[in-house]
Amino acid sequence: MNDSNQTSNQLSIVKTSIPTHGNDLLTPIQLKDFEYDYANIHYPVPFNKLVSDISNRYDNYGVKIESVPFVLTGDIPKFEKQTSEVLMMTGASDNHALGSFNCLFSMVVADPYASYMYIDLGLSTRFRNILFTHFNTIHQIQKKMNSTGFIAYRKFKFNSFPAWIKLAGNKQQRGGYAWKVIPLGDAYFAWKGIVFWLDGGSLIREGINRELTNVRMDGIYSLLSSGNQQKWTYNATSDFLVRNHLIDRFNPRDPNASGGHLIIDWSNKTVLNKVMIPYYQCAFTQKCMSPRGSNKIKQYCLLY
Repeated sequence: MNDSNQTSNQLSIVKTSIPTHGNDLLTPIQLKDFEYDYANIHYPVPFNKLVSDISNRYDNYGVKIESVPFVLTGDIPKFEKQTSEVLMMTGASDNHALGSFNCLFSMVVADPYASYMYIDLGLSTRFRNILFTHFNTIHQIQKKMNSTGFIAYRKFKFNSFPAWIKLAGNKQQRGGYAWKVIPLGDAYFAWKGIVFWLDGGSLIREGINRELTNVRMDGIYSLLSSGNQQKWTYNATSDFLVRNHLIDRFNPRDPNASGGHLIIDWSNKTVLNKVMIPYYQCAFTQKCMSPRGSNKIKQYCLLY
């Protein structure tokens, strides 16, 4: 069978692992073969290659952009001697492009010494060129501040992923927002510092001291969403998480966190092992992230 026609029932023998920076390797929980995912999912890129090779997840990975040659489009450095330990992330497609640019500049105001990563989720050429102009402005600010932070840009390669993850033609499920979790995880596992994700329609108005204080204490910080786990979590998702030991328990009365405002500290190994590794693994799995029958009102493993 051609690689491009590989389906999940053939992928159950693949022992996936999460490559990180240098020689580090994180091994996620192995799911039972027959429970891995729906048997008829089509993978344009074979699952093992999609998970193990980050260049399959982003367009033109590592290819320099002529108009902004200082922007990193491939691997990012591990946090060591940068001015700030914070990597701030946002992203959008055309419908939230302008809001995401405002969000990006609010990040610069909040911490001009941080590093910044933008995830392109389908920007048109017009908005992409505007974004690159903003990158030039931010780069000038960094130079004036003597910041050692970087600017990174990644364009999510939807065509490498199965149809359930895509935004196009998927208005009910919106891919379970896996296209947010996967880039977040990719950056988190490589940076090994504090990663701050903010949705493109948001703004930072009062700095980030509160967030940083909380994340250094607890390892993770997010705003509460309205409602509880019962309101937002699809039954098949919670069943999958518990059955496969990705989480220890599920209490429908527990509060629900917001995936649109999320800060994680790599140094907290409980959060690394109990939240981020299973969350990242879940993002590649439709049965976990966006089960059939769910919708964007009550569905996803956004943040447990």
